[in-house]
Amino acid sequence: MSHDDFATEPVPGLPAHLPEGEHLVWQGAPDARAFARSVLHERKILAYFGIVAVWKFATAMYDGGTAMQGLISASFMAIAALIVFAMIRWYARTVHKTSVYSITNKRVVMRFGIALPVTFNYPFAQVIGANVQETFAENGNLTLELKEHSKLSWAILWPHARPWKVTKPEPAMRSVRNISHVAKILSEQLHAFYEKPIEAEAPSTSPTKQTSVKGGRLTAAPASPEGRI
Repeated sequence: MSHDDFATEPVPGLPAHLPEGEHLVWQGAPDARAFARSVLHERKILAYFGIVAVWKFATAMYDGGTAMQGLISASFMAIAALIVFAMIRWYARTVHKTSVYSITNKRVVMRFGIALPVTFNYPFAQVIGANVQETFAENGNLTLELKEHSKLSWAILWPHARPWKVTKPEPAMRSVRNISHVAKILSEQLHAFYEKPIEAEAPSTSPTKQTSVKGGRLTAAPASPEGRI
């Protein structure tokens, strides 16, 4: 599936026209290169293969082999690393082509799926918090914290979910370019939707730079009808 498969949709990433009074504010998709690095841990995996290759070369030399024998032993790991690297990059590009994140003035819509595309709607009435996590080169993740009664499956959401939040999954827009700008857009739309001050969250102590979305966490959000496309 690619963006060409969205040609029959009124707006790519949205399965139907938006209701009256609702309009699209922003759309994007995971950056393939950033996704491979931060979500699929490309560098860590390649580093592992590199360490094993060096170990095989050193072991061959220690056992009395020649340098050529050591290189041959290590070359098998190098070939395996190239295959894994190609698979990671292929998957990252496929996720980029098959995913569309949308922010309207009333909800967040996530359209993704390689074999079986699905669309998830997150009305602002269900969103009680949002966090932005910058990874590198102005790319990052934007996660949504939903109300308790929102039932989601981490397995279905992955990789569009916050890492390690399995029992209480949080949907996430992963590896988005210019993440601070997107976070600002979402914050402004949430603020406008609730038309009330938004209390800022405390800064995170995570090694990765992580801050609350500008405007912070929504508190005491009033109930409103759940909009659907």
